[in-house]
Amino acid sequence: MSMAEHRWSLHGPDHHATGLLPRVLVIGAGMSGLIAARILKDTGFPVTVVDARSRLGGRIWTDSTLGGPCDLGASWIHGVNKNPLTRWCRNLGIGICHIPHGKTRLYKAGDSYRLSLGLWRAKRGLSRAVLAYVRAFLASRSRMGRGQNPADTSLANVLYPVCRNPRLRKIDRQMIWWFIGLVETINGAPAEELGILEQDAPEYWRSNAAPQGGFGNLIDNAAEGLDIHLDTIVERVAHGPHGVELLTSRGSFWGDVAVVTLPVGVLRSGDVEFDPPLDHLKQDALSRIGYGGVLNKAAFRFSKRFWPPGHQKMASLPTDGRDRATYHVWTDFSDMAGCPLLVGYASGERAVSMDQASSDKDICKVALSRLKQMFSAQHALPERHVLTRWFSDPWSRGSYSYGAVESHVWDRQKLGEPLGNRLFFAGEATHAVHYGTVHGALLAGEREGRRIHRLFCCDHEAWGELPWRKKGVSTP
Repeated sequence: MSMAEHRWSLHGPDHHATGLLPRVLVIGAGMSGLIAARILKDTGFPVTVVDARSRLGGRIWTDSTLGGPCDLGASWIHGVNKNPLTRWCRNLGIGICHIPHGKTRLYKAGDSYRLSLGLWRAKRGLSRAVLAYVRAFLASRSRMGRGQNPADTSLANVLYPVCRNPRLRKIDRQMIWWFIGLVETINGAPAEELGILEQDAPEYWRSNAAPQGGFGNLIDNAAEGLDIHLDTIVERVAHGPHGVELLTSRGSFWGDVAVVTLPVGVLRSGDVEFDPPLDHLKQDALSRIGYGGVLNKAAFRFSKRFWPPGHQKMASLPTDGRDRATYHVWTDFSDMAGCPLLVGYASGERAVSMDQASSDKDICKVALSRLKQMFSAQHALPERHVLTRWFSDPWSRGSYSYGAVESHVWDRQKLGEPLGNRLFFAGEATHAVHYGTVHGALLAGEREGRRIHRLFCCDHEAWGELPWRKKGVSTP
């Protein structure tokens, strides 16, 4: 079946909407907003989508300026098995690229060894770190079970004291700092804010993949046939018993209901005024949900490969704690992009500081210095590069939500609850379990599309025909 023939109607081919359906406004043309909009539009609702950016996708951004597709925002299908994105790709004929594959290798001056060897060399220090983590985790779980506060503690509070032990060997300290940086990179957040109760340990060992050609293909599929207004900055959302009015940089839009998919950082900033304001429960939830860290990327296109073929996961050990999460982890995307392409990652507090204050030249200097340390002075200079600054981006103000100290599952549930059946809320941060992921955003958009359909149309749902649900696929 071609993309054009994919119909997302909740009524299926043998059932049609009756009566006058409400007009729906969707704020945000990212994954969650487009999913909700496409479901409702194909089901018979009049839908209008507005977005401040000049492109679709929001925090999904497939860029091709380096000569091949490169996802500068969301990159991964986390856990290929049973992930709805996998089924969607297969139903569209989009290949799944298992990248990065192979073992992680640690590099220094052109020489490399497997991560497993590094773990063995640092086994004494890592044993201390694991023991400290398990003790803190169990103590926090116990306090939470007794209803005591604080129930959680940060990753930094647990592991920094281990790293600062003067009796720790250099390799042990370096490896612990590297693992802290890796956790920061995966979560897009500083260790000082990451709650240990919210960490998903299996994530570090799951099989991840990427859509061939990038996530932009799925965004384009979701956007088919929609009335979308780009470069339209929402300044005020007036909502009440008679409907919703959006005051924007390009005039006003009126609807009966609206789906809000703004990132947590934008909702917190106050740049978008809600009239009346969001209730105090939703405001409290917004204040506790982890947001405001970054996972920034530096993507470099080279004239030729200077790293060994087959090594897609490459890393170096930090010299100290301050630089632990700035371009010590690299992925070879050459196979997917069709050209020699390396992507390095920066997270943690220093990445936020660099995002705000460093020039492109200085950021490239830091990133390339890591490659120089890893591959010696003979490595090639890049032909082209692209950098991200998700923290400084006014339409995101960070990369994605994470499990912060003292945040709870009910904060995300509260953020996702509708207000007066006029304002509905979606986005990755509103999914109780799969926050911070593309499939979390997809499922949250589906949830609100189906909720609006049930409230204003009928209970008939042929949602099994949605491209990520077809053939009885089991999704979270």
